[in-house]
Amino acid sequence: MPVFVPPPDEQRAITDFLDEQTSRIDALIAKQTQLITTLRERRTAAVMTVLASGLRGGEARPDGRISWLTSVPVSWTVSRLSWVFGQIGSGTTPANEDQLDAEAGDVAWVTTSELREATITATRRTVSLQTVANLSALQVYPQGSLLIAMYGATVGRIGTLGIPAATNQACCALAKCTSGSARFFYFVLLAAREHLIARAVGAGQPNINQDTIRSLRVPVPPHHEQFEIAAHLDQLTARIDRLIDETEQHIALATERRAALIAAAVAGQFNVRLREGVAEEVA
Repeated sequence: MPVFVPPPDEQRAITDFLDEQTSRIDALIAKQTQLITTLRERRTAAVMTVLASGLRGGEARPDGRISWLTSVPVSWTVSRLSWVFGQIGSGTTPANEDQLDAEAGDVAWVTTSELREATITATRRTVSLQTVANLSALQVYPQGSLLIAMYGATVGRIGTLGIPAATNQACCALAKCTSGSARFFYFVLLAAREHLIARAVGAGQPNINQDTIRSLRVPVPPHHEQFEIAAHLDQLTARIDRLIDETEQHIALATERRAALIAAAVAGQFNVRLREGVAEEVA
């Protein structure tokens, strides 16, 4: 691979300049990343507070069946997640030739990288109806289904289907809610994430499985209260979600700027004057 090789003194000037500039960008990215962590913790805490006491502030009691909640309102019941949804399953990864561009296929195909605590209305890859028919493990889940990542670095991330879609094998899909509001149980999964991650197994990248998700004990308020709580939490978390989105955009821009700065410097697109510590563009 051909590369630019400036004189040694110019190499040192460029590396000193880039060390200084990229360290500033890296520090900014680190602060923004920490802000996202704090915002997510704040969002989880807000959801946990509502789940522990309800909206009406009635009597609540500790319930040993739900180890991840401090208490549960006495008017609520407790259930396994498998009793709440009529269909719980996963998917598979088709062969490369069966994976199509976003607009080319008939059915959206979700991977765990697309689970970002948001509603999924489009995917980067799709599959054809013929591929779905040929692969028994490739199920199409209806709009409104919940997805949770089971493997690797994305474990515990969740999303909601805004369109019918299939998934890869790393997603667990919860469809056909039989006990009220699927949106309410989205917030339940959001609150229970750390509990689920703590039960992950594996030496390299810890994983959870469908049995872990199915066996999760969850609070089940009366149906009308589930819809009220879901609407309240949607409003409560909307501002936090907007801040997270804005911060992620800032990180993406800073990352792009870092890469562009390095590329320009090593390609000799500007002169670096070490003493002044500034970059001088070359006409």
